[in-house]
Amino acid sequence: MTLALLAACTTGPDPSTTGGETSSVLVAPVSSGAYIGSAVLDGEGDVYVAVEQGQLESLDVVRFSPDVTLPSTWPAPPSDPEIEVAFAGQTLWWAANDGTGPSLWTGPAAAFPSAPGPEVTFVQDAASDVVGLVADGTAVYAALSAPALLPAGSPPPSVGPSPDSWQWPAATEVDTGFTGSIYRVVPGAMPPGQRLGVTGGITFFPGFMQHVLAQSSTNVYWVDSAPVGKDVGRVMTATKANWASDPGHAIGAIPSIDNLATGFVGLAASDSYVAWEQAPEPNFGFAGCWVFVSATKDGVSAAQKTIFDSDIAGTSFSCNGLALDADYAYFAMVEVAVPPAGVNSSILLGTGIGRVPLGGGALETVSLQSDRWYGPRRVLVDDTNVYAIDPSYVLRFPKTAFGP
Repeated sequence: MTLALLAACTTGPDPSTTGGETSSVLVAPVSSGAYIGSAVLDGEGDVYVAVEQGQLESLDVVRFSPDVTLPSTWPAPPSDPEIEVAFAGQTLWWAANDGTGPSLWTGPAAAFPSAPGPEVTFVQDAASDVVGLVADGTAVYAALSAPALLPAGSPPPSVGPSPDSWQWPAATEVDTGFTGSIYRVVPGAMPPGQRLGVTGGITFFPGFMQHVLAQSSTNVYWVDSAPVGKDVGRVMTATKANWASDPGHAIGAIPSIDNLATGFVGLAASDSYVAWEQAPEPNFGFAGCWVFVSATKDGVSAAQKTIFDSDIAGTSFSCNGLALDADYAYFAMVEVAVPPAGVNSSILLGTGIGRVPLGGGALETVSLQSDRWYGPRRVLVDDTNVYAIDPSYVLRFPKTAFGP
């Protein structure tokens, strides 16, 4: 395949013409199937990502220099669940419904892709799926969703492919809210999972973005997608230290914008900021991207601030996925494309990566143009590089591609 890396919008020299940055672009293909679930980055620059292999899902580790993907020997559940991945210290965690209930697996990252450690089933609910996972050195936090109770005689909710898959959004999307729960799981504790007692409950709407959890060293954050007044949803937090008694509280809103049907498409956090992202439903001819932040100190969040508004910026893309470093929020720039087969085969085409300063400032972009069909729709960052997750590839390029 060919791939060109082009800088734009208040950035430095075009790296595709200087040659210095293009040669640093690394692309690792999926070992088989497609990357459709969550992805995490370790401290060595390796990416652990869920992968669909035919009718099953499993795990890969993507390593660079040289580019290689290694499939896990983990026997994925035959029920084809969604898989969420988390990383803490030197330990890899992943969660999925094994057919009897949401379960956790774990193993040392150094041993991957060998067989994992023992399974822990922490909730006996065969209908629940795992839609978020984060971990620290003490505990693992898992977000679960289950179909909401419907009136008698109502048809079941229509569930389409994962928003991370190449088929999305052409197939039927999720069209109903899901009841949610968040559990704190302490290895070796009995019972292994402690449910967060959120006042009023939690509602997830996984039709846009399934990865609904983020964390700092002191707090867990999530997106509750039940409408509140004119708002589409709200961003919530609970403290790790007071998990047993914390009812959770809102720190920001996902507002109604331009009379568009919009939804949550990204959430990220650090000890200094919480950021979230909103975009229109993925329909041809509609675009938009709004990024909000709340500055945090000692787990206390300030009022939300808009750091990117596509109406003001005059951009024509939507966004998907979100990552933070100390200074910037990063997101995948996407658009709905209609292939020759027609609108019923529309796909979400990733065209590049954008970033905006967390304190406010100009948009910077790197355009990732290739001869493939899909493009990135999720993003990870470390101190040096940006990692763009495509359904078929993981791409890595240096942050210097954005310019000085």
